[in-house]
This record gives sequence, structure tokens and C-alpha cells, in this order.
Amino acid sequence: MSSHPRQFPPVGVEWRRVVLDANCVRGSPIAELQKVREAGFTLHASIEGVREVWAKSVRENQFDTLAGRFRALAPHLSSDEPIAFVGKALLSQIGTLNARDTEQSRRFRDDVLWGWRRIAEGALEPANWRAIGEELKEELDADEAAWLKDIEEAVKLERLGKSLADDRTTIGRSLGALMSGLADGAMVPMRPPLRERANLHLRYMGGKLLTASSKRPSSNDFHDARHLQHVAWPAFLMTVDFKLIEACISTGSIQRTWVRSPVELAEDEAPSCNPWGKKARRANMQKRAEIEAIKARQKAFRELLRGT
Repeated sequence: MSSHPRQFPPVGVEWRRVVLDANCVRGSPIAELQKVREAGFTLHASIEGVREVWAKSVRENQFDTLAGRFRALAPHLSSDEPIAFVGKALLSQIGTLNARDTEQSRRFRDDVLWGWRRIAEGALEPANWRAIGEELKEELDADEAAWLKDIEEAVKLERLGKSLADDRTTIGRSLGALMSGLADGAMVPMRPPLRERANLHLRYMGGKLLTASSKRPSSNDFHDARHLQHVAWPAFLMTVDFKLIEACISTGSIQRTWVRSPVELAEDEAPSCNPWGKKARRANMQKRAEIEAIKARQKAFRELLRGT
């Protein structure tokens, strides 16, 4: 635990956001969520996490478990932005799309938020739950297949040995794979530019591309890549997947410290800035504990919460 007083960011700034990944959407104890909120953050459920958890609940025939979890989770999420988006829906929030895509993305976000609020009110019925879950599974399978195909095509490109996060030509040619559908192959105007705003995602995907010829990316890699898009919103990504945290650290991205465990968010001083620019670079100069130490702290944190 940090020995100096925690400096909380002022209310209303974007970098107070924390997005819950699938593991946290599914299993973070409510007391844990409360501790992170008490540390000055707003919570948002990743749409990828919601999709994963929902589809799994249908495969395992666990309607009551899903409905109960979502109802318990809802009061702890931001009332204005309970769901955090990826892909075009995110891109329309941080960049400038054409009028048609902007309108489609707005309608999609509105529909998702309306549906989430209905679920939070207890309006989800078993028949609708199953139908939506089966549809989500089909979507996830199709998205994953398309992602893997994009990677296979990108592996064939030249110049992949260079820095994918900084090489404008390589990014432009293989963006469909690099961004997992975030920009559908288009360089969309935004500030800061995409290669800086989504630096962690690009570097993570760059690593997967460079090793894809010898080690085929997995389903987990697909979901992890999608979750890392949230940092570009901007937001912290909260996870108990320590392999993902370690993978992010190994990218060398200045955004690596924006992927954190619940105990780090609840107890440590987090960067009080957006995950890009000079302040983000300085934030990464702060020493961070080894993965095994973070894992041990997280385990003790949850055990303590269960005892209170």
C-alpha cells in the first residue's frame, strides 16, 4: 500500500474512468467495486465483457446467475455511461467519422444503453436472454474469425519487423487487424492521432502479428485486444488477468500502466492524466511492483473484503 496520501483527481475529468473487463464484469465482488469507487473513479462495464459473460451464461444455462449479477452490478456503474464501447462505436466518440457511420454508431450506443437500463430494472426475461445470448455468440464467433483472418493477411505484409506502433505505412496497410475493427482500415482524424491514442493496443497487436507465423493467436488474445481499445477512450482497464497485465508491461507502451488490478486502483496512486503525451511518459517512470507481488496483494485484498 502507498505510504503517502492518495491524491484524487477532480470530479468530471475523463481520466477518472475505469472499465471492467470480462473477468471483473463477471466476478468482482461488490465490496471491491465500492473500494475502487471510493478511490475517486467512475466504473463502466466493457461491452466486450458484457457480451462474453452473456454468451457464456447461455452456453451454461445460467439465466438467474446472469440476471442477478447484472442487477447487482448496475448501481455501481456510471449512470450516464454504464457501458464502454469498442470498434466503430468507440471511434465515433474519439474521432471524426462520416455522417452515416456517426449516426449508425450513435443509434447502436443508444440501443445498448436502453437495453442495459432495462436489464438493471429487472426486465430481462428468459426467452429474450437466450435469444440475445445465441445472437451474441454468433457475433463473437464471426468477429473472432474475421480478426484471425485479418492477422493472417497482415502477416504477409512487408516491413513487420519495424515498430508497428510508430510506422505510419504499416499501420495504414494492416489497420483492420491491428485495431480489431476499430477503424475498418481507415485513418480517422482525431487528437491525438490514433497511433498515439491507441498506442498500447497497437503495440499489443504488433507483438501478436510478429509471432503469428509461429504461434497462432488465441481466442483470449482476440478478447484481450478488444478490451485494450478502452484505454484510447480514455480509461483505465481493470482486470485480474495477470498474464494480460504482464503482456501490456512487456509492450513498452507508455500506456502500460493504464491496465491495472483492482487493488492497485483502490490503494495506489494512479496517473492523474490522459494516457498519452508527456505526463503519461512521466507517469510510467514510477516504479511498479512485480507481477507476483501484485497478484499476492490482489488475493489478500479480496480475502480482506470477504472478512468485512
